[in-house]
Amino acid sequence: MRLLVPLTLVPLTLTALAWSGSPSPLHAQQAAIGNRYFESHVRPLLIRRCYQCHSSKSDPVEGGLRLDSRSGW
Repeated sequence: MRLLVPLTLVPLTLTALAWSGSPSPLHAQQAAIGNRYFESHVRPLLIRRCYQCHSSKSDPVEGGLRLDSRSGW
């Protein structure tokens, strides 16, 4: 009886991990909507209001925060 519990938990755990790691089509659709929103609403605002002081073109970069590349975060 002691061996039965671990033997049933292993397949159940592996199945749960496999399901949780696979992206759903809904997740991909939501990510695409978020990307479109960022590109059409947020990025233009950053360009107008923030890039002057927080981009690779500014010298020095204010507060060390560069918003034009991920490495600047």
